[in-house]
Amino acid sequence: MDTTKAKVGELKAAFQELSSDFIGSDFTKGAVDALKGIVEAIDAIVNSIGCKCTIVGTVI
Repeated sequence: MDTTKAKVGELKAAFQELSSDFIGSDFTKGAVDALKGIVEAIDAIVNSIGCKCTIVGTVI
């Protein structure tokens, strides 16, 4: 297991495990829910105002 290819394989496996743990965490789920709420709130504002170009221009 001293070859470069083997070491890269170990690194990939470790990164995949870290990614899986992070994605499954409650923090990540909460962050995604919060972002979803923000997007839904912006959508509600846009629908109530009726002018998408003004909000898009402000955000960008």
